[in-house]
Amino acid sequence: MEELLRAIEEVQERIARHRAELQKSEALTRYALIDPILRALGGIRRTRSR
Repeated sequence: MEELLRAIEEVQERIARHRAELQKSEALTRYALIDPILRALGGIRRTRSR
């Protein structure tokens, strides 16, 4: 759960710093905002299944 919370905080900071760039690029949005959350969620699933 800590990993997910950290990822959310990082994504919030990225949005604040790079809003204009993110609005122009779907690929950048995926890379900078969506993928980190998906990775964090994947980490939670691995931890719980052990």
